[in-house]
Order: sequence, then structure tokens, then C-alpha cells
Amino acid sequence: MLRHARLLEQAASREDAASRPVLELLVAEKREEAQLLRRTVQLATRTNGKTPVPTAGGAEATNGALAPPWALTRQLILDAITLKFLAEVRSRDDDPVLQTVCTQILHDLKFHARFLSDVLHSRIAGLSSAERFLSRDALSVLFAVSVDAFLRSHRRTLAALGVEPPDFLHGARANFTAAGAAVFDGVAFGRDIAVQTAPATKMPRQREKRLFQPRGMRIAPALDPTAPSCHPTRCYALLINPFYPKDPHASFGKHVLTPTLALTSIAGATPPDWEVSYWDENLLQGPPPREPFPQVVGITVHLTFAARAFDLARWYRKRGAIVVLGGLHAVSCPEECAPHADALAIGDGVQLWPQILRDIDAGALQRIYHADYRRPYRDDPPSRRELVPRWGFLTSTSLIATRGCHNRCGFCYLSTDSLHMPYLMRDPEQIVQEFVDDGQPYGVFIDNNLGSRPEYLRKLCRALRPLEKIWSAAVTIDVTDDPSLVRDMALAGCTGVFIGFESLRDENLTDAHKKTPRTEEYARRVAILHDNGIQVNGSFVLGFDHDRPDVFGRMVDWIEENRLECATFHILTPYPGTPLFRQMKAQGRLLHKDWSQYDTAHVVFRPQHMTPEELADGYAWCYERLFSHRSIWARRPDAVGAAASYLAMSYLYKRSNRFWHFLIRHRLQHAVWYPLVEFTRRRHVSFRRRLAGQTEHRAAPQPAVVISAGV
Repeated sequence: MLRHARLLEQAASREDAASRPVLELLVAEKREEAQLLRRTVQLATRTNGKTPVPTAGGAEATNGALAPPWALTRQLILDAITLKFLAEVRSRDDDPVLQTVCTQILHDLKFHARFLSDVLHSRIAGLSSAERFLSRDALSVLFAVSVDAFLRSHRRTLAALGVEPPDFLHGARANFTAAGAAVFDGVAFGRDIAVQTAPATKMPRQREKRLFQPRGMRIAPALDPTAPSCHPTRCYALLINPFYPKDPHASFGKHVLTPTLALTSIAGATPPDWEVSYWDENLLQGPPPREPFPQVVGITVHLTFAARAFDLARWYRKRGAIVVLGGLHAVSCPEECAPHADALAIGDGVQLWPQILRDIDAGALQRIYHADYRRPYRDDPPSRRELVPRWGFLTSTSLIATRGCHNRCGFCYLSTDSLHMPYLMRDPEQIVQEFVDDGQPYGVFIDNNLGSRPEYLRKLCRALRPLEKIWSAAVTIDVTDDPSLVRDMALAGCTGVFIGFESLRDENLTDAHKKTPRTEEYARRVAILHDNGIQVNGSFVLGFDHDRPDVFGRMVDWIEENRLECATFHILTPYPGTPLFRQMKAQGRLLHKDWSQYDTAHVVFRPQHMTPEELADGYAWCYERLFSHRSIWARRPDAVGAAASYLAMSYLYKRSNRFWHFLIRHRLQHAVWYPLVEFTRRRHVSFRRRLAGQTEHRAAPQPAVVISAGV
């Protein structure tokens, strides 16, 4: 560290007036850094030799008991402020020498902050609840004093950098509270209010061990290798949705919200002389049944469970079945799928499936079948929902009214080279009839973007309104361009929307070619949805090229400030065949091509402004913070009745993965949730009557909604 200090002094001697104030500050900080670890050990230990203390080399010293936490917190806070300041310097200055120096200092400070956090965590763990509550207040006071002192000491330097004090204060606060390398990891104060360490620092590994992920949620059911060959049952087809591992950071409940329509739509196109059945491995009922043994097996293949799909294909082909593979992976990587199939269906499977079965009957099966998506969507036959086990999902009413999206974001699977999907719509009367026929109180629109054509959405809402049912859907935030349309959605039974905000930086959205309002308008637009009683589940992507380690804290702070009922986080993932994949490959930033890790929960590329480890840790931290008691409480609605329902939903959905696993294993998810869904429907019908009696510009009363917003 002293060597780095001398290098800084040499840099400071240059005749560069603009950089000199910054370099002088860095020189002073580096000199202090040379003494930090030694001073920390002195602060943290006494002489009675009982409590182990981690040392700079990673070993343990046993020469002292821990001192009170107040002696350590001030240095932690100063480190947090310094980290934020250096990050500003590194991002604003183009001098590569200065950036290298800042990177080295940041690394050293993060190490020191981790060390202090470990020491402080050991000390805080033994405090009483009253002492913990007091320590939270002490931290707040010390933070305020430290920030004020720093601003007064370095006002000229901040001015030279163009950093306004309010901006610095906001950034320092975000760095301290959410990304701040300066607080006790996992320590709860008072009412389970936790202040966590920075995602930019290494998260303790024991946190991952505490995540609940039973074997059935991470490992596919075994296929019997000793099973003999079977005589296929003529004109019998089995459609399989393969198993995929579940991310333990997110809720297991989202996997059983509603069934996919990909296979049930194909089942609807099956010729009448064929029998068809459906098996979803993700319902934890074991591998697909062997009896009766199918003549044809249709398997949908997605990037993340391609290996499982190929295992199933090999198993069935070895025993005499004809295997047809389709789905997005067959479109993007047909050469990878072809060796595992007797036939590939590339494109619209609803068009191809009956042709494939007719060719099998005629003994003229082809290797590859192609179809586009230009046929009028209203001409597709209705899905065979009766094949889906009703007990397996919160609702079996998956609905799809449109296909495609007016956006073509560079990271989205819809931008795959071989996939050209124009925006097509079905008649609103068709959707109404399917909703009525399935007999469920709650429907989920699985459209990519139900709001791409505002006038169509308005017609659909007016057709749905007399049903007095409830539903949720994915839309983009520009649906709020017309507040009267949002009102029509609420009056038609919309209880929640899933919105792809993606990022809170306009530069990221521009790079992704996403057509969306400016991020500064997001808060106002979310308020329009809330004013009409519509919950918001925001989708956010982490790891864009303009994201830095403070993105995690800023994002979660924004979610809490705007009281989003739920949020879903995704690590930026370059899907094969997309513009993002080509860019990452050309830049040499892909880490590997293990498709099972391309699930938006793992880092598969090298980020621009952080390490892969920092991105992975930040992703985990976002979910931990979002599902914490503190965050759930901070995002509650103001209305008491709505708050009670929101809290019930939050705890049942977000903090109950053990409960979800139990429900799925024992086929209870529909039985348990149906009464809550029906309760929500009745409350929402009453809410809609009150809303209809109010003027459009008056804030609506908050409904009691127990089911989540488009989970």
C-alpha cells in the first residue's frame, strides 16, 4: 500500500491543474489505507485473548475480545463515502492512469470494509435486541456527521469534478444503505429491519447455503435406464414440458401460476383420430408415464432445459417412439437439436403438428418442418385446457389474445434472427368464450405485450367487463399514455400488470432499442396504475453496459419509494441468435456456452463496469432485500384493507418457498389458493362498482388484492 501511495505522489507532481485536487485527496486516502488494517485490529481487540478475530491474511487471531461496535462503525461509514467518491472519479475521468489507481484503491477499501463487517457481525450477533435497536440509531447519527464532515473538507474537489453536494449525498446514502460496503452483513435491528453489506463486496457464502432448494426443485426426475423397449400405441401422442431447475432466490410459486399454452395449443391442433396427453415435469410428479407407450412424443425445447429435453428424446427414441422437437431452441439452434429428434418443428407448431402426424400416418416423415407466424391468429383452434391437471396451478386459465410485441429489444428472445413474429390479434369474443368455458375466477394473459395496440386492448376490456372476473397481464409502461385506458382495464377486472421497466438508466434502454418513455417518468406512470387499483410487478435487468455496482441499491430504493407490490430481477443474458449474443461474442465477453446457465439467474458474460462475481452477488442481494420484512413493509399500500391483503400475498408468495414445495408435491396449490382468489374476485367486483361511480380524475379506493400482480 505504501508503494501505491508513492506512485500517487509521483502522479500528483504532474502539472495538471484539473486533476491535482483529486490526486491530492487520493494520496491522503492511500496513506491512511496503509494503516487501516492494523488500526482495525487494535480497535477490535482487547487483551483477554478469548474471541477469534479475522486478520488481513484470512487467518484468525485469538488475542482479544471484540470492542463495542461504535468504535468500528465510523471507519466503516468513512470507507463507504470514500468508495462512492472514488467510483465517481473513475466514471467521470478518462485518464487511464487515474482510473487504474482508483480501481486499486477501491479494491483495497472493499477488502477493508469486508474485514470490518466480519468483525462487527461477530460482535453484533451477541447483542440483545435493545442494543441492536440502539446501534441502528447510532449508525444513522454517525453517517450524518461523517457525510457533513466529508462535504466540508472536500467541497472544492467535488466542485472540480462537477459533483453537486445533493447528488453526492444521495449517492453516499444509497451506497451506505444498499451498496455501502460499510454495514453488518445479515444483522437485524429491532423489527427485523436489516442493513446489508454492499453487493459490490463479496457476499458471505453461508448466505447461499441457507437458501431453500430441495432436490426436487433442482434435479430432474430420474429416467429408468433398464426400462425395456415398448410396443408403441398407435395414434397416441404425448406432449412433454421438460423439467428445469428453480431459482432459490425467487418464489417457487411463479412456476405454478398458470400452465404454458405452447403445448396445449398444439394439442388443440391434433387431428381427431389421434389421442393426445400432456405431462409437465415441473409439477414434481416424477418422469413422464411409460404406459400407454406413445407412438409420437412432442417435446418443447428451451435454452435452459435443452439438456433435459435431449435426455428425454434419447430415452423415448431408444424404446421405439418417434420424437418431435420444437420450441424456441429449435428455432435458434436447429443444428444442435437435430441429432436428438426424428423431426424438427421450426416455427408455428400449431400449423406444423397436424401435418407431422399426417406424414407419420403415411410413412413419409420429414426431418425438418418450417412454418411462419403470418397466418391470422384468430384461425388457431382453441387450446386443450382439459389436458392440464387443474390441481397443478393457481389457475388453469392461461389466455393469449395477441402474439408479438411492438418492441424488438436486443436482449429479448423475440429478436432472435430466425424468429419473425408480426403482432397479431384474436377476436375479443374468442377470448371471452375461452375465459367463460374454463370456469375459473382468475385468468392470466401470457401475451408478450397485451398493450401493443391500445385500441384493441380497450375493445378487449369492454368485452371482458361483464364477466366480473379478474385477470393480470404483461404490458409496457406506455399503456399509461392514456389514463382512461388504464381505468378501462381496472373496470374490466385487471388486478395487476407485469411491466418490463428493464433499467432506470435511459442509456441502457437506448442501447437495447427499447421504445419506452424516459425513466424519469416511470414514477408518475406507476402512480396512474396504483390510482386505479392495479398492482405492479416490475421486471428489471441487471448488468447492462451502463450499470455500475451502485445499480442494485438504486434500483431497490426506487422500487420501495414507488411501492411496487412485486419485482422480478434478471441478470442480462445473451440468448443465441439475438443481437446481444452477437455483440458479446464479437467483444469476447462470453464466459461459456453452458446453456443450462443461460436462465437469467447466472452470469454468463463479462460485465462492463463490475466483475461477474459482483453482478451475481448484487442479483442475490436484490431478491434478499426485496423479500425482507423491511422491504415488504415499506411497500405496503396506504389503505388499511389493501395493506392487509398485500401483506398476506407478500408473505404467502415471496417468503414461503417451503410452503410452495409442500403444495406442489402434494397437489394442493389450486385447492389452497382458490378460496383466496375467489375472495379477491369478490372484493374487486365491489371495488369496480365504486370506481365506476367516480370521475376519471379522482383517485380510486384501493382494492383488497391477495393474488400477486402478474407473478
